[in-house]
Amino acid sequence: MTVSYDENIEISVLASVVQRNENFSVVEDIVEDKVFWWRPFGYCWKAFVNLHNEELSIDKISLLNEMKRNNWLDSFTISSVGLVGEPAIDFLFDFKINMDNAETYAYSLLEAYGARKSIEALDNAKQAILKGSRVSDAWVNLDIESGKITSMVGAKSNTISTAFDAVQESLIETQKAMEGLGVITPTGLRYIDYFTGGLARKRAYMISGGTGDGKSSMLSSIINQMTIENKKKYKMGWISLEMDKRECINRIISNQTGIPALRLDMGKINTDEFVEYQKWLNIIKDAQILIDDSSELTFPLLKTKMRKMAEAGCISVGIDQLELLTFPPAMMSMAEHTRFNWGSYRIKAYAKEFNINALILHQISRDINKGQNRGKDVKPVVQDIASGGDRGVDTVFIIRHNQDRTESYNNCVKNRQGISGRRVAMNYIGERMRFEDAKESFPEGFEEQVPDEVMEEYEGFEEFEQEITP
Repeated sequence: MTVSYDENIEISVLASVVQRNENFSVVEDIVEDKVFWWRPFGYCWKAFVNLHNEELSIDKISLLNEMKRNNWLDSFTISSVGLVGEPAIDFLFDFKINMDNAETYAYSLLEAYGARKSIEALDNAKQAILKGSRVSDAWVNLDIESGKITSMVGAKSNTISTAFDAVQESLIETQKAMEGLGVITPTGLRYIDYFTGGLARKRAYMISGGTGDGKSSMLSSIINQMTIENKKKYKMGWISLEMDKRECINRIISNQTGIPALRLDMGKINTDEFVEYQKWLNIIKDAQILIDDSSELTFPLLKTKMRKMAEAGCISVGIDQLELLTFPPAMMSMAEHTRFNWGSYRIKAYAKEFNINALILHQISRDINKGQNRGKDVKPVVQDIASGGDRGVDTVFIIRHNQDRTESYNNCVKNRQGISGRRVAMNYIGERMRFEDAKESFPEGFEEQVPDEVMEEYEGFEEFEQEITP
């Protein structure tokens, strides 16, 4: 007897379909032939699918013909009652079940399949470790298998919503947003908020640029703004594979004091600067920033760290950077763009699962600066992202400077939620490793505010909500 195998459940799923054809539509998104432990039952399910695709009724005659045509009938057996072939098919039509429980039977079957596959994956990991495999490799393979299992077992029909349900959820979130409690959190940096409105939960953003263009500086500027300079302080996570935690916090100190990070490393702070330095140390030490400076990070470990940061209250996690993550060994023979796109999709999935957002740093292709483009202010496009990685994210920003770095621009080359293709000027303050809004892009006094007439209509939302409530 195999663990988590119940013949009655498998028979019940098949019987619920042959005895009431409309039940196939109820369970077709839940069941696949591979979830049946007893392979002859899986062949029977394949026959159901074939008949359904041909728009034929799943009755006894059509089912027998389809099973014969595929040479499945002679191997179709129900071992518990000793029936083979046509008598076994007859047994399905006579099996006593509750026709209204088809979906319950299907989920029970799926749960049993998940249990078997989980035990198998754990046993494979155990055997790999016993045979001398690295623990990290075993966990990477286990994470890949667990992803397959959860994507199969977790695919429930209750994730499908009606338009009515979606309207109500949208209404509630819009009301929260008008009260300053929405899913989007403004960063306070208008070169970001202009395109996105802020950082939204369950989304992934990519900041790309060449070596030395300031990707890490932009991330530290966002973290500095969100955790220290905003009136409402937010908690953010910073996963840095490039710098240790001391270097990360020195970026924040330089952001505020103007003392270059190199002089902080060398301890060269003059008397006038030291007062300012101490003041900001006392402020920054209380900032809601969680820093992880792992030198090597696999995706299972990344998921764990993002989960812990979310549990600690972080609304956003910055990852510096995509290229430095350790990809599964099975993917190393694949093209770079395949790996990086897989990685960005995984990070987006983690953000959705933990109800946070992710800020991913990634390199831009060096080709943008080659040949006739060298030294020119070339308008970047999403294809300039080095070796892919842009597929899984919602928004892609590319940092560009002119040749003498007197002008800096934030270019939005992809944006699923709003405008893209426009560049916005930024001020890059090198000694502070800090980006700020440029006045030429946003003149003094420029603010995007909700018009008064819209706010006057806000009271009507309550009445509208009552109207759509059943």
